[in-house]
Amino acid sequence: MISFEENIQLPTDLHSTFSILADFSNLTDWDPGIASVEKLTPGILKIGTEFKVFAEFFFQKLPMKYIVTEYKLNKKVSYAGEADTVKAFDTMEFIENSEGCLVKYKAEFEFKGLLAMQEPLMRVILQNTANNAFAGMRKAFSLSEGIEENLANKHFYKLFLPIVYDFSKMGYNSSRKNFKAVTSDLTNKISIVTGASSGIGYETALKLAKRKSTVILVGRNESKLISAKEKIFSETENPNLFIEIADLSLMSETKAFADRVLQKFAAIDILINNAGAIFNEREVTSEGFEKSFALLLLSPCLLTNLLFPKLKESKEGSRIVNVSSGGMYSQKLQLDDMESEKDYGGEVAYAKAKRGLVILSEHWAKIWKTENISSFCMHPGWADTEAVQQSLPGFYNLTKSILRTPEEGADTVYWLAASNELKNSTGGFYLDRKKQPTHVFFTETFEDEEQRFLNYMDSLVQKYTQNKFSKFSLI
Repeated sequence: MISFEENIQLPTDLHSTFSILADFSNLTDWDPGIASVEKLTPGILKIGTEFKVFAEFFFQKLPMKYIVTEYKLNKKVSYAGEADTVKAFDTMEFIENSEGCLVKYKAEFEFKGLLAMQEPLMRVILQNTANNAFAGMRKAFSLSEGIEENLANKHFYKLFLPIVYDFSKMGYNSSRKNFKAVTSDLTNKISIVTGASSGIGYETALKLAKRKSTVILVGRNESKLISAKEKIFSETENPNLFIEIADLSLMSETKAFADRVLQKFAAIDILINNAGAIFNEREVTSEGFEKSFALLLLSPCLLTNLLFPKLKESKEGSRIVNVSSGGMYSQKLQLDDMESEKDYGGEVAYAKAKRGLVILSEHWAKIWKTENISSFCMHPGWADTEAVQQSLPGFYNLTKSILRTPEEGADTVYWLAASNELKNSTGGFYLDRKKQPTHVFFTETFEDEEQRFLNYMDSLVQKYTQNKFSKFSLI
């Protein structure tokens, strides 16, 4: 039996530290030796909960099955793991102190077969593995040193050079090694997630619910929303989950939804504008708008402005997270054809709308900073979602081996919405928790073009609200 013990002082409070470290779903957040984790048992963490953990070992991914053998809330958790050649036993004890939380970690390994005869060598290898895990834990829970910007991409993106790597699972796996744990307690905070029934929206809502936020799940399919709510409750036992049925491609339904929120809640702390779809054939809504433009751009613009009175009432400051797309790099702002009447293509219409959302997001960051409202924009990279499979089958078949999981795609959405690293920050376009450039060489826009765009959006919004938002000059 090979055994390692370490006392690790972390700056976070007892509850936050325990909620992250005790749950092996979060292993990849802090242990660099773990490639991925699959939770096998539904429901909240308890004795008997099982995980499949893929550890990187001798340049291979070694699958191990772990089970929770002891669980005392905010005090202690123990796991037993087993693979063909090794058994592992991990125990963590949590002690609150004046500096945060002390974690007493003990790891034991028992090898089988030929490896059992190589115990001195395995001890050296595992000591290095354990040291990396302990260092990873300290790094993940260390205090933030500010938001990182990908300076190299300012130049390289103009030539499309790193895009395939960055957008894929490879880019995510490279970036996550520097992620810090999101330890925020979102109890009593109200979050809205549009497009929450599946994919990135669902994963974002699940993450927020795990941190005890009240979550409003918004979508147009009632049965899918009910299913999503039930699954999130089974995983979190968070009773503060609500569904709102709204077809956000229609401004009348967008406004009706916003009116219900304004009546029910005193403040909104987090707004995730995520709802989206690709329409391969040009459609015009009953209100006269091209559907991509309506759903992906006009609706989040209207919804955000309608909810402005509640966003500014958040006690600790609210956050807006606008989910764009890497596809927007392919499109310049087109003021003469915002609704794709000239030459329609579903992917192009989608990208054009997402380009506009980036401009809106940065504008809100500028004009609402004094209102204690932060506005961020991001794109999730290439993620394996239902929408991609159905709307882009050719792209999906070509790239499915390197696509991110929906959870990986949702990571930066959640980080922007909840992380303490973003306190006192606003603005920016993000991928994998780093600020990214917003243009390639042929998509640059002038300030007067952006102002004309904002004036145009303002003229549409005025049909539904009296809130003026684009009167702040960008020139």
